[in-house]
Amino acid sequence: DGPSAITARAINRIFAGDTLAIQARTGGGFYPYLTYEKAPFAVPVVYEDDHLAVVDKPAGVVTYSHKKGGHGRMSMKAALPYALRPPAAGTRSILRRPQPAHRLDKPTSGLLLVAKTRPAIAALTEQFVDRRIKKTYVAILNGVPFEDASASISSREA
Repeated sequence: DGPSAITARAINRIFAGDTLAIQARTGGGFYPYLTYEKAPFAVPVVYEDDHLAVVDKPAGVVTYSHKKGGHGRMSMKAALPYALRPPAAGTRSILRRPQPAHRLDKPTSGLLLVAKTRPAIAALTEQFVDRRIKKTYVAILNGVPFEDASASISSREA
């Protein structure tokens, strides 16, 4: 700052003795470029390192918001930057924001794998495609459900 300070562009030349600085605005979360408010629900972090995280997605929250909007801050993708630490300085191929590696339906609660780096999202996606990562669902029922034999499928058919 000062009378000789200028906003430079890539075409500007620098000379010996010049002082360079970056002015960055910080948002309210751990990822400094965020401009929206924190989501109004908690996102418990089960595991986290510089490349991936495992979070506990609450029921009633969508994983991804529609491209046309509609869910606003009420999505996991919007809440993750506030719940997770950014990767440490020097970590290669950092994603701009944490990326869920899969989807859980809105009424479903459970563990959600989240990538923080490009190699992590590529590896997790490959493992889901190759079915090396398995999802297990548990349902809590009240009463005895009626079972129609024609509606049953095997785990292989699922």
